[in-house]
Amino acid sequence: MIQKLRLHIILFTLFLGLSQSAPKPRMQIKVEALLAVNQVKEARKLILNALKVNSLDPYAMGMNAYMLLVYMQRLNEAQSYTIKSLKIYPKHSLLLHTLAWSFYLQGKFNQSLAVFAKIDPKIRQYELHYHWALAASKAKNNALAIEHFRIARQIQPANHKLLMSIAVFYEQNNQHKKAIQMYQNTLNLLDSKHPARKLLIQKISEKKPLHQKFAFNKKHDNLWKEKRNTPKRPNPIRKPYKKQKLVKKNNTEKNPFLDFSSNQVFRPKPKFQNVETITQKQHYDLAMKLMERNLIKDATLEFHTTINMNPQTSYALSSNSFIKDLSLLSDNPKDRISELLDLSEALFKEAKYQLSLYLLRKILLSEPNNARTQKNMGYLYLHFNKPVISLSILSNLLKEHPKYTEALIIKGYALSKLRRFSEAIQVLTEAKATIVDDNYSKQYVNDLLHQVQSYEDPTQLHLQNY
Repeated sequence: MIQKLRLHIILFTLFLGLSQSAPKPRMQIKVEALLAVNQVKEARKLILNALKVNSLDPYAMGMNAYMLLVYMQRLNEAQSYTIKSLKIYPKHSLLLHTLAWSFYLQGKFNQSLAVFAKIDPKIRQYELHYHWALAASKAKNNALAIEHFRIARQIQPANHKLLMSIAVFYEQNNQHKKAIQMYQNTLNLLDSKHPARKLLIQKISEKKPLHQKFAFNKKHDNLWKEKRNTPKRPNPIRKPYKKQKLVKKNNTEKNPFLDFSSNQVFRPKPKFQNVETITQKQHYDLAMKLMERNLIKDATLEFHTTINMNPQTSYALSSNSFIKDLSLLSDNPKDRISELLDLSEALFKEAKYQLSLYLLRKILLSEPNNARTQKNMGYLYLHFNKPVISLSILSNLLKEHPKYTEALIIKGYALSKLRRFSEAIQVLTEAKATIVDDNYSKQYVNDLLHQVQSYEDPTQLHLQNY
């Protein structure tokens, strides 16, 4: 189980672009994985076992102090242990963080801020900068609080708890416009059933100008209406449904591809209209995803697009505030294309197909001959039930890369969707010849070939699982 959790954490950090240059120790990965699923006792056992082996292990000492304070809420014990440990490691960032936060919890805000000042501010850790900002705001050092709130927001831009804290900070400092903007940003992130939505709507409504209050309340009024306890009406009596038998003309020659009506009735497929057009909310969501991956220029462009589509919406107002923060960040990473491709594939797995296609088209503007992008685009158009477009993209790709196995398989599938079975068999045979050591792929192509040769519907095979 621990190995699975460890893999989950590694993949999570790679997807968010937060993996550090130096690899983490094995124990640290295990502890973070256990804490991510709230298994505090198991994580604590690992830390204590590590201290038994080496009582001066710097990570174990720091994590032991932090867990005592934050996860186990044993403030006095954590504080005394941290002070003793700092005599051995006086510049240990996690120990200093623990001591500073313990002073904050005791209401000693100036002392807390003095300890935070000993930590290197270049350390990119969300909880460190979030706690630092809270301590600075309580100590009335507003400039420092804004600075660390901004850093924390750069690390986790979609953290609603952080955005709520920033909104409260602005409200306490009588910056009502910024407070409304942050409350609105938080509201955009929350699910429709989140318990905090009512409070946020009330907060925003209180601070909206009179001419904007009516429109805002009207939009969110349905959240306040209580459901009436009306008795359920009995269902009307209906005639029993009789299942009709499908009469086939030729039972000897089974070819569901040619029987379009039967497929239409028994296997309805989603219709994708305007697959190349995305909404304002989708542009906004994509900008948030790009920001999480540190793709600053791309995120800024998407935020600008969001504003240009309709500058009066809440998404446009949120975009304005994010653009100001992004202007202070560094440029895109070197592996921009690879990051965009990974994000496109991640969006596909989340069933956000239009955004995935939009990103692929964006990549082709920078690298029109990128093979992986063309292959993925060919598959996506096939998923949108547009095999003709898919086939043209894959044919151009295979001119440059004739032995690209995945592209050949998808092309064979596209040809079979167009009922060009002889060509599909030829292409799938070529794909099979390119596979050397991958038994799974060989078996997959064999199954697909068998289906096409038997004139059976290859849509029964789940191509997306390949």
